Amino acid sequence: MNDISMSTLIKQFSTDLICFVCHRRSVNPKIMPCCGNIGCENCLNHLIHDGENRNCLICHKEINRADQPVHLHLIDSMIEILPFLTHAFTETNICNRHEKQIEFYCIECQTSLCAECIFDELYSNDSKHKNHHIKKASDMLGDLKKKLQQDITAIGSILETIETRANTILDHESKLNQARNSFLLELHTTFREMLVKIENKKEKAKEPIDKKLNELNEMRKYVVKLISNLDHLINTRNPLLITETPKIVKKTNKIYNQLQNIGTNAPSINVENDLLPQYQFARIEIPNFQETQLKFAQLDENDIRYMFSAHRIIAGNKWRAKIYPNGNQNGIGTHISVFVELLSGYKEASEYFYRVEIESHSPKKRNIVKEYKSKFGLNDSWGWNKVALLETIYEPGYLDENGSLTLLLGIKAGSYYQTFRDLQYSVQAMKIKIKDLKKKHHSKQTAKISKND
Repeated sequence: MNDISMSTLIKQFSTDLICFVCHRRSVNPKIMPCCGNIGCENCLNHLIHDGENRNCLICHKEINRADQPVHLHLIDSMIEILPFLTHAFTETNICNRHEKQIEFYCIECQTSLCAECIFDELYSNDSKHKNHHIKKASDMLGDLKKKLQQDITAIGSILETIETRANTILDHESKLNQARNSFLLELHTTFREMLVKIENKKEKAKEPIDKKLNELNEMRKYVVKLISNLDHLINTRNPLLITETPKIVKKTNKIYNQLQNIGTNAPSINVENDLLPQYQFARIEIPNFQETQLKFAQLDENDIRYMFSAHRIIAGNKWRAKIYPNGNQNGIGTHISVFVELLSGYKEASEYFYRVEIESHSPKKRNIVKEYKSKFGLNDSWGWNKVALLETIYEPGYLDENGSLTLLLGIKAGSYYQTFRDLQYSVQAMKIKIKDLKKKHHSKQTAKISKND
């Protein structure tokens, strides 16, 4: 590289060292992470963390407050040798005072010196370079060259590390893409299988519906024919009308009863989603519900107005129902209130679907259903103050022949992953419990043997 090009580079580097914030020579220079421009450490920190401007002054990109100015040791080395390089390449190599070849350099004054300059300094009473560090230009250039070489080697090592990490990231990206494609293929296959299952379910569900529809069509034809015959007999005043009346009434009553049963005998259709967990139910019986409700209605305000069901293990978690037979808060005296409580389960709070049904014992009445989703931690309780009106419960159909009320408590996780996680956690807890029991049993046996001895 010739002197002119080196001189240009030195001037360019000197310009680059000007802080783009304060427009002075950078102090403790660092690099702006968004665009690579150099500035003072304090200026850049203020710009990133304390400045009102949200965009970089140079590249105008939005500043990420989490970023930190980058420090490169190579800049320190360049700043250190910049004065020498400036003298070496931007000034002549001939001393202006003595017109001799420059061979020395004063570190403190950052000035080039020839041999006669040094000689004059030795005999001068007013030496400018007294007690200064004077180095041979060739030695200094060698030291600086060595330092630069070390920095370049270090940077090369860093680049190799970066390249290795980049290749690792690319490899991870490739594996992630493969996993993604595999997952999408599996998802597509599963979706197609689900469509086939749904189609099969639809066909199976259609069979009883088609059968019922055919029966209705046949019945409709029969009714139309019967009405036509009756109309004919009435209009013609046929004497047979009198003799056949009992038979006709019997037939019409039979048809009427069949038509009445159409709604209650409609075929059921299973529309469960196989991709998601289904509700797991526990039955809760409240014997003599009316007597129990009246008993709770007579309690004072400060008395306990609820009862707990026995706990149920559902998908590895322990649940129970908290029941207010005479209602709670805005449901007191008018409704039954039911809450769902998580007694033990996974260590972190998770969302669960929960469902409470009041079972109907009559084919003419449906179950009363309440369903919701909430985040349950241990001992959390969620539910409803108004599950069902007490007057509705006392209507025929909801209490069995013994006066008992049946509740169905349903719980399900939001995904199979959550279900398996809960089961795994439950198994681990059970293993720990078994281990503790074995330890206690062993201690008792040891104590018993020691006592006998």
